Amino acid sequence: MYEPPGYDRPPDFVMPRGNTTLYLQMKRLNHGEFENRRDHMLRRIQDQLRTITFGKFVSLQFAEDFTEQDVGPLVRLIETAAHADDASEHSYPDEFDPKATFFLFEPRNTTLAHLTLGSSADMDWRDLTGEAEAQIRSSLDKAIGAFMWNNDAQHVNLIVMEADRYDDTDISQAVFGEEIYTMSPGVAALRTARDTDGYFYQPQNADRLCGVIALRRTQSGSFISGYRKTLFINERFEGYVDQIRQEVGIDEMVRENDRP
Repeated sequence: MYEPPGYDRPPDFVMPRGNTTLYLQMKRLNHGEFENRRDHMLRRIQDQLRTITFGKFVSLQFAEDFTEQDVGPLVRLIETAAHADDASEHSYPDEFDPKATFFLFEPRNTTLAHLTLGSSADMDWRDLTGEAEAQIRSSLDKAIGAFMWNNDAQHVNLIVMEADRYDDTDISQAVFGEEIYTMSPGVAALRTARDTDGYFYQPQNADRLCGVIALRRTQSGSFISGYRKTLFINERFEGYVDQIRQEVGIDEMVRENDRP
């Protein structure tokens, strides 16, 4: 295995095996846009809380419409509550239409030098339909550009993703198509099918991508030895499964008709 020279945009790893070469393009699946914004706001809140010298924890809940502009006013309200030694739940900006709620509590077994974020959560359920699949497809779009050739007997193209934050259903719907459930008159059971929006079946991808391998960390290790590996196989190239399993060490395989 080696990182090849001589390509305009080389795959991350190349595994020559006789007359066949496996090309592995690595990709990390990151948070979606909403989670990235929320993480950024939480870091800002934590930084500002460190300047307030009260040794208490803060527990926060956020509404979906909480924005960057609310960070400063929220922290000032938290500071006011800390000065007042008020342990009741507070709402920001008011209790009638809150964008956030919080309460302060004393640590049990530790001494804090400043206000410290103890926990954070969403106030309401969020509709995440389609977000995970869109994030996965976006990552696949960025990775597939490494393959300037079609998948065939001499070239086996695989995208390998760190997918700890995503489950098999998310990846299945991204690569095979969204699941569609229908109920026919007089039939008690639901019938399931796939939409035609699967990444494997888009004309520009169908011949270029053999499969997607999802890595989920099991222990520290080098390259892919410390991961559980799930192969999502493009049905056009199922004939390569045994070779992929032998060379990469697949733990589980998911096909189009499987329901993870």
